[in-house]
Amino acid sequence: PRIAARAAAGEIDGFCVGAPWGGTIEASGAGKMLLHGAEFWRGAPDKVLGVTAAWAQAHPDTLQAVMRALIRAAVWADDPANEAELGAMLSAPAYVDAAPATLARALSKQNPFGLRFSVDDAGYPRAAHALWLLSQMRRWGQVDAAPGQEAIAKAVYRPDLYLQAAAAVGAPTRGAAVDAESLPSLFDGRIFDPAQLEAYVAGFAAQKRAAPAQ
Repeated sequence: PRIAARAAAGEIDGFCVGAPWGGTIEASGAGKMLLHGAEFWRGAPDKVLGVTAAWAQAHPDTLQAVMRALIRAAVWADDPANEAELGAMLSAPAYVDAAPATLARALSKQNPFGLRFSVDDAGYPRAAHALWLLSQMRRWGQVDAAPGQEAIAKAVYRPDLYLQAAAAVGAPTRGAAVDAESLPSLFDGRIFDPAQLEAYVAGFAAQKRAAPAQ
């Protein structure tokens, strides 16, 4: 609501938000969605479940229980038969607190840019995603390239834990076959090859390298 008011007042020219907030602004008449995230990168990672390595080692059963619940919820949320119930649930003030109609638009399986939770292995922790995100951190000077950095990034993603939980609840997954797939071409048409990470970063005309240490 605050963003809608500021947009309507002309204090904000443009902004980037996740669903359903773009739809909320558009429904209010304060703005218009110009581009959906899926037009940049279809199937891009969005939210994350993350814990420290120490906590994961100390509470393996609890972590698996949480992951099983999350995977079950994702599969349920992707079932078209549950769209109305999910929208009604999320519209409550304790959750997203957005208009059911706006949520329905974001959740609809008829919307090619709508939210997806489990289909096409949406929840599978792909190492290529970790490395692409690392490439952008290098590109914008957030980190310098360092030996072993790619291995650290990949170690944060734990497909083994995900597959264990998915198997326990019978969730469909292609498993390790997902890792063998290339990332889809992004909006700029460039193909990301994890094995050529530094060359990929160097290929961007727009970038900001970290300032050299004094």
